[in-house]
Amino acid sequence: MDHQNYFPVRDKYNRVTLEPVSKACYEELMREVWRTRSYMKYHRRCCQPRKLWWLCDGQCDLCRFCCGDPCLSLELMEEESGHDFPSCCDVETAVTDQLVCACVLRRLRELAPDVVRAGELRLQGCSLGDAAKQVGVSHQLLRYHMKRALRIMREEGLLEDLPFSLDHLLSHAA
Repeated sequence: MDHQNYFPVRDKYNRVTLEPVSKACYEELMREVWRTRSYMKYHRRCCQPRKLWWLCDGQCDLCRFCCGDPCLSLELMEEESGHDFPSCCDVETAVTDQLVCACVLRRLRELAPDVVRAGELRLQGCSLGDAAKQVGVSHQLLRYHMKRALRIMREEGLLEDLPFSLDHLLSHAA
């Protein structure tokens, strides 16, 4: 017995009719339809009942069973924009690194607030001497405070989890 395969085709009035196709053509076309329907069902954007799946042609934007706005997700945005977004591991690492840096900065503010202010001035382009003057200390005292704060944080184990090295700061503080 020869089994006939049908593919759903939508007309200009948005009505679906079934057209006979070969088995190879059916499997190739329907694979994409099944993938799309599965994706839409998983993201709760398709409410087509199972008994009417034979109507599905994968054109969700035209389908009466498409429910709601598209969900906002990095995966969807990546597909639509063509840009690569960081994977979950990268995002998790970035958030962890940000929290570690915030903890180190908070502890540095406790130990040596003048070093933090001088660092902010250095980021704006001031030299170490000018930054020290604006903070109100000599540059030797500023270096001493930085070296002392780094030593204390190293003893506390705060600097072990930093995502970057502080060797360049230590060379300036020496």
